[in-house]
Amino acid sequence: MSPTDGLIKFATKHIDRMESALVRTMTSRDVDSVHELRVSSRRLSEPLALIRKAFGLRKCRSHCDALRGIRDSLRVVRDIDVLRLALSVHEAGAIKRPTDHMKLVGILAIQRENELLAARQALHSIRVKRVRQALSDLCQHVSRLDTKRDRSRLLLTARRLWERKAEALLDRPPARELGPGLHKTRIRLKAFRYSTELMVRLDGADREDLIRNCTAMQDALGQWNDHFTAARLLSAIARDELTLAAGPEWSASVLEYAAQRARAMNGELDGIMQTWTRLRKIIELQVLGRLESRQATASQEIVADSRLTLERV
Repeated sequence: MSPTDGLIKFATKHIDRMESALVRTMTSRDVDSVHELRVSSRRLSEPLALIRKAFGLRKCRSHCDALRGIRDSLRVVRDIDVLRLALSVHEAGAIKRPTDHMKLVGILAIQRENELLAARQALHSIRVKRVRQALSDLCQHVSRLDTKRDRSRLLLTARRLWERKAEALLDRPPARELGPGLHKTRIRLKAFRYSTELMVRLDGADREDLIRNCTAMQDALGQWNDHFTAARLLSAIARDELTLAAGPEWSASVLEYAAQRARAMNGELDGIMQTWTRLRKIIELQVLGRLESRQATASQEIVADSRLTLERV
């Protein structure tokens, strides 16, 4: 399979997933479709960025902006879904009194409905179906750029973008990003993981170990982010003036649960650092190994130039 074919297959797969998830999001209250729509839009950003960089197609920027708009419009809906899942399965007894628990579940259901309606309006304004067609047309255009020179340019550009994403992760490790910055680390990690998946399509190399460790790191950061988001959402609900005035005991119960989730954030940090240590070593070995030899060659050239200058002096 040529790099061009791999790129088109990767993009087409996620275009189809995005279209399917969009239909379900617009016509139902399905939780999984919201998540799948956001994930597919994020994965599609990788081939778009590659096409724009390799072939200079400016229209890719507007498509990337549209995909970002899809994710942003559904972010709060997804946050509420994750919290509702925790309340229904993992932490059903987190709020002691059943009536308090049911009241919180009801409020979250109303909030989700309101946010979903707003998200659907935003998706209409983005005109996602047109974006989907534009992406398909772009794939058709790229399929015609399949000369040996085009394939070489595509693969070289992909490797450079992939290595830059790896360097961005190493330059801002979790130890330096504690607090809300961990969410940015998670975003950079997703971009690197999806770029890695695209590289597998382009050159066929085995990167299962790298992807598996990226997924483990993403899960560890996701647990921390779930606690952070839950604490933020719960405290906002409990501190609402009307809610607090009408039911101070209920607000206190919700704030206690928010405090539990806030304290749980610290409990995730050790796991994050342990997982990061493993991932960092794999990135340095598998991704940046070529960079080290390249940098060593560059250093030798600098030293040689310096010696030549001194000899002239």
